Amino acid sequence: MTQLYLSRLPCDDQCALRCKPRLWGQPFRESTVLLNVVASSRMKFKLVSDITLIIATSLVCLQGKIYLIRNQHGGREKEIGFENDHGQNISPKMALLNVFLGLFLLALTNIPGNVVCQNSVTDLVTPEFFDGIKNQAPATCEGKGFYTRDAFITALNSYPEFGRTDTKREVAAFFAHVTHETTDFCYIEEKNKADPHCTSPQYPCANGKFYYGRGPIQLTGNGNYIEAGRAIGFDGLNSPETVARDRVISFKTALWFWMTYVHSVLNQGFGETIRKINGPAECGGRNRDQVLDRVRRYTDYCKRFGVDPGPRLEC
Repeated sequence: MTQLYLSRLPCDDQCALRCKPRLWGQPFRESTVLLNVVASSRMKFKLVSDITLIIATSLVCLQGKIYLIRNQHGGREKEIGFENDHGQNISPKMALLNVFLGLFLLALTNIPGNVVCQNSVTDLVTPEFFDGIKNQAPATCEGKGFYTRDAFITALNSYPEFGRTDTKREVAAFFAHVTHETTDFCYIEEKNKADPHCTSPQYPCANGKFYYGRGPIQLTGNGNYIEAGRAIGFDGLNSPETVARDRVISFKTALWFWMTYVHSVLNQGFGETIRKINGPAECGGRNRDQVLDRVRRYTDYCKRFGVDPGPRLEC
């Protein structure tokens, strides 16, 4: 006889794609037992007992929450049952359905014990939220058919640390900047394309290539293109235009820039994120209208997410 426990882990409401590195290799403390299945030799569901031996101490994600599956031997034989958060008993079939749903979700991960938890960041960046931004741009905007939520989510998988702490403010800050830079996802490339932006002498520039702003964060400069290409996996030196052609790479460049230069100063206030992105042009009283537009967007998103924007909004 085997007891199968599905226990909620101490993973707070910040759980999201980043739950994988957050939980990996760390001790798990059990809290409320949500699922208690007991299988015995006299029952038709004996296979469940064999399965639990295999999946002991495995992680699953059910309905956006992280759980630990483990077995326990001993005790009296009982009939299969299920108890939810409210202490309500659910039918044996429903209990088994939850077990196999957990196994199915676990099988979708690449490494045993890893968790893919679509929570928090993706709960905030809903299709309605994302499309609502694009709907503010004119129908003629090239970006309306280029920037998609699916591309953002795919790119997000490569940056699990994004939104790991202070999730709502980080998502609000990121989208405040990218919607400012692209005018509500209207523009893919910078308007002024005459300047090649070969501005970093320690990096080369390819003949005939221009490193002007492209993508959600308007990645600019030969150095940024080369470093982003190395990190993401495209030729930033010879093919900077990839950022304007591949929507996933485009969002990856924005997240790469954010995690490389901006993420670490988020706790210093939104104003510091402005300084990291466009400080020389906007901070210290310069281009105040641009600063105010970023702040307006940030505070609006914070309000939507139900979080205080915090201090030091300007730079």
